[in-house]
Amino acid sequence: MAAPIIGIKKWDKIDEIHKAPIIQAVRDKFEIVDYDEDEEVRKGVNKKCKTLYRSWRNKMKTHYSKLVDAGVDPYSKPYKGVDSEAWVYMIDHVWLDDDYQNLAKKARDSRARLPYNHTMGSKSFQAAMYK
Repeated sequence: MAAPIIGIKKWDKIDEIHKAPIIQAVRDKFEIVDYDEDEEVRKGVNKKCKTLYRSWRNKMKTHYSKLVDAGVDPYSKPYKGVDSEAWVYMIDHVWLDDDYQNLAKKARDSRARLPYNHTMGSKSFQAAMYK
């Protein structure tokens, strides 16, 4: 992933100059047509890039958590494709940050209070209930 990490929390906060090569890579990979002419196509590509960025950061966090759980120094094993400086930033300024920890705790507590799971895979609730 060629997206910046340091100082960036969300895809929407990345400068257009850094987004352009990522969007182009997605366009090339998926052979997207009418990107320049159709606003809806551009929105779809941007949404896909946003999802990819969020997923990438989540995979980094999972990698970090596995290292910590295994008793391995997380600073010594950065996620693939992430330079040492960015990896150290994610550990020190994101995952070990008190604000992040509080937000994560609130999210875990909220999910734990759900009376039922809101997803059924590709089946809708109506289809599952009918069965």
